[in-house]
Amino acid sequence: MYVADLACGTGTLLTAAYQRIGWLFEAAGGEARMLHKPLIEHGLIGLDVLPAAVHLTATILSGVYPNEQYEQSQLYIARYGLGGNESRGVSIGSLELLDPNPQFEAFASLAQRVDARSAGAVAVDLGYETQNLDLCIMNPPYTRNTNHEGDRAADPFPAFAALGVARSQQRQMSTRLNRLVQRTMAHGNAGEASAFLALADKFTRPGGTIALVLPLTALMGESWSRARRALENGYHDIQIVTISGRATRALGFSADTNIAECLLVAQKDTKEALFDNRRASPRALMISLDQRPKDTVVSALLTEVLTELRASDSIRRLEDGPFGGTLIKIGDEVWGSVASIPINWGPGWTGARIADFSLAQWIYRLVEQGQVWLPGLPESSARPIRVTRFGDVAQLGPLHRDINGPSPRGSLDIRARLFNEVATYPVLWAHDAQRETTLV
Repeated sequence: MYVADLACGTGTLLTAAYQRIGWLFEAAGGEARMLHKPLIEHGLIGLDVLPAAVHLTATILSGVYPNEQYEQSQLYIARYGLGGNESRGVSIGSLELLDPNPQFEAFASLAQRVDARSAGAVAVDLGYETQNLDLCIMNPPYTRNTNHEGDRAADPFPAFAALGVARSQQRQMSTRLNRLVQRTMAHGNAGEASAFLALADKFTRPGGTIALVLPLTALMGESWSRARRALENGYHDIQIVTISGRATRALGFSADTNIAECLLVAQKDTKEALFDNRRASPRALMISLDQRPKDTVVSALLTEVLTELRASDSIRRLEDGPFGGTLIKIGDEVWGSVASIPINWGPGWTGARIADFSLAQWIYRLVEQGQVWLPGLPESSARPIRVTRFGDVAQLGPLHRDINGPSPRGSLDIRARLFNEVATYPVLWAHDAQRETTLV
């Protein structure tokens, strides 16, 4: 079995996957200790640009069975920037693997033994095959070169403004990434996260699983549309987990991003599954939690509940009417709800961060059948209403940073008050949402 985290950091996800494999092996009658050497030497693959993080990953994995020795590992330090060798050009870390012929010497392996013979980091060839992974699990970086807000306002290439890389190298790294993501599902405006998703797709075998933490914009953002289409056409058993915010202000799963996130889990189609999926509209399970799980025990219980709901085929659908989703309960405590939704309905993937799925269900009825069927009322109470899509009567304007922002993007300066002047371009800007509730 092959499991990889190509942005492994300190190895949290890789270690969790390893422990789960060991538990399943013991549940089947085996002894998890017997897996340690083969998994460390061949089955668990981790890459990161920070040497200290990769060393921590090796230490944590070794610590699962500290007395079990191994001769090598598949943990690698990915070169980032010039790396002291200008003849090779710049490297963009793990994303170099998007290259059909990556420069293997850009990686260093931790060939470690848990005794006095421990070796240092040595340059090696990274032995890999595309479409070989059973599981690719990642929480990749999200930075975008188009994000010039807050503490990134002064960085021309925020995605590569790390580890002391000079701006001239940042430009080269940005150019290299743009070249590598061509003809993939990634998009520059979506940032590094979409490139890591393309990387997961490249290395996961048919029938294998991808599991990624992504920014919430992956579900609705225009720059992510190519990635969504690729997932719709090449994956099944898609599950999306988001946090509605009903019981917490934290809308993400990461410890340090402070943005809304989603968990994407999907199984890559085999040729047979691809044929079957084309006969039916692809669907996804949209799982909306009221709050982030408190610990791994709660997470495990939630997973068990969702597994039982799926097995019982009792999950409500978007088309079922405004009855809400199926409740996710641990004992008597409600943790959220889940609904089965046609994944290609709407401009993006509908159903993320919805505290009550009855809202989505009555909107579906309104759009598809032109009827208002309010929650709590019988279907006989539904009344027809004329519906027009907003896109048919209006056009989406430019991004706010292209109007009022720092040079060279912003073309205008928005002024709150004009004295004895007439506005050349009057706009509604930073309006009072409590007071201004309609447009004329």
